[in-house]
Amino acid sequence: ALAANIVLVLGTLTIAGATITLPGIAGIVLTIGMAVDANVLIFERIREELINNKSVGNAVRLGYERAFSTILDANITTLLTAIILYNFGTGPVRGFAVTLAIGIVASLFTALFVTRAIFDLLLHNKWISDVKMVRLLSKTSIDFVGMRRVAAIVSAVLLLISIAVFIGRGTDKYSVDFTGGMEVSYKYEQHIPSAELRSALEGEFNNARVSYKASMTDGGLLEVVVPEGSERTKNESNESMNLDNLVTAAINKNFPDANVDHVGTKQIGSLVGAKFRQQAIVAMVAAIIGIVLYISFRFEFGYALGAVAALAHDVIIGVGVFLLCGRQLSLPVIAALLTIIGYSLNDTIVVFDRIRENLALKKGKFLDIVNLSLNNTLSRTLLTSTTTLIVVLMLLFFGGGAINDFALIMATGVIVGTYSSLFVATPVMIIYHNWAAKRAAAAAAAAAAAASSKPEVATSA
Repeated sequence: ALAANIVLVLGTLTIAGATITLPGIAGIVLTIGMAVDANVLIFERIREELINNKSVGNAVRLGYERAFSTILDANITTLLTAIILYNFGTGPVRGFAVTLAIGIVASLFTALFVTRAIFDLLLHNKWISDVKMVRLLSKTSIDFVGMRRVAAIVSAVLLLISIAVFIGRGTDKYSVDFTGGMEVSYKYEQHIPSAELRSALEGEFNNARVSYKASMTDGGLLEVVVPEGSERTKNESNESMNLDNLVTAAINKNFPDANVDHVGTKQIGSLVGAKFRQQAIVAMVAAIIGIVLYISFRFEFGYALGAVAALAHDVIIGVGVFLLCGRQLSLPVIAALLTIIGYSLNDTIVVFDRIRENLALKKGKFLDIVNLSLNNTLSRTLLTSTTTLIVVLMLLFFGGGAINDFALIMATGVIVGTYSSLFVATPVMIIYHNWAAKRAAAAAAAAAAAASSKPEVATSA
């Protein structure tokens, strides 16, 4: 099903004449993650039915039926996000949105129909008579709700650190994608200390920035950024040389043993960079508004608040960790943040859908049912997170340049997103539920008091 999914996505993009870009790859990565998650949801439901002593045929049928609502909610919400991003975003954001939208449709088809057709074929021809599944987790009874206050302290500390890092980095946190300027990339044979290289480049430019990006395939990449407006300090005899040639000449002059090899130059005007930044922010805000409206319609407003709180939590901490590692925000990083939003939303919707289902089926205290639902989905959450994390870690270790940036923030997002679905989204939803319940009780008490104090009116025939 995953192979068919990727073929459908790439085939559709090819027919449409689209070019595969890094944001497009980000959309494909999220598509794979959601496709894996859809299959895991189905298989988890099948396993639950088998544990309840259903036959294989009935277990498969019920597994697909009970997973359908969750899969549909998660994918429709993400599809809505993709549509909004396409309408409000600019080039790279639109590329992500198009790939994601195609991938969601392909994921729904392959997860709900292709795998079901394979199961039906195997059962009809009696090629299988039983399904064996390994249980990594036995039936758990972890008190997630009871840990919500400790989790709130942990989240608050991480958020404060992330915000402090964001403010502390100043304009240095933005790449040329958002500030305008030139970014020159090199392969190198000998590592040059960043401070020494920066000091040497000050002979030509007074605001040059230097960074290294690791890669296991090409030995690493050196990036020199010259922001727009960076003043030349000397060497007027070389006015006819291009800016990237001046940077290369300065490196070779001061560090001849480094043997740098120029591999690429990216130049963006400041007005274009400012427009990219503005449209990226508008696209994210519009997507969040769309998410609130849809989840409020399908669930309740409290669930929407929980989902948005988890999204904000994941994005802020993801950016904080990324900047703490000395990286800069760029358009590929925005694509990664959008992927985090999609992943976190998918994870949260799965948990909320099980809470809604258990509230309809089971009687008991609200907090007990929430705890039960979190434990019900724990196995699926860990399986999906681990599978997605494997993909992202491969990109982190083997991908150089912008791919490495994308993978770093994605890896952070997967870990933080798994945490937030358990300890951020659900507690926020509980807070709203308790507030709404108290408000309803107060309104009922006021209505009862008003009714009891009303004088009796005499009537006559």
